[in-house]
Amino acid sequence: MFKIYYAGKLSKMPQGPVRDDFTNKVIDLTFGWDFYIERHDGLDLDETHTFVGITDLTDPEEIFYKYNMEIDEDFAEYIYNSDATHTSMSVGDVLVDTMTGKRYFCDRIGFTEV
Repeated sequence: MFKIYYAGKLSKMPQGPVRDDFTNKVIDLTFGWDFYIERHDGLDLDETHTFVGITDLTDPEEIFYKYNMEIDEDFAEYIYNSDATHTSMSVGDVLVDTMTGKRYFCDRIGFTEV
């Protein structure tokens, strides 16, 4: 089982063309783990991500597929009404194994344990 966190929080995004520290972190997440970690000290999910749910699936690749190709109507509506900035799993999103606490970063190719 995994907790799913999508990168970004609508409530923290600045209005207009302003680039603050939060915005830079969220943008850097989209370039992959190596790019992000070179520029920032660690990853604070409460600061940069929105919790979007828990899945019973146990394979990160299956989760990626499901939350890209098989998004059901209830989940889509939940995301639309949440603080998430996007609707499908993307680079920068994080899965947290509920049993071990290990975190898996959705990277440019596959997942990276962080």
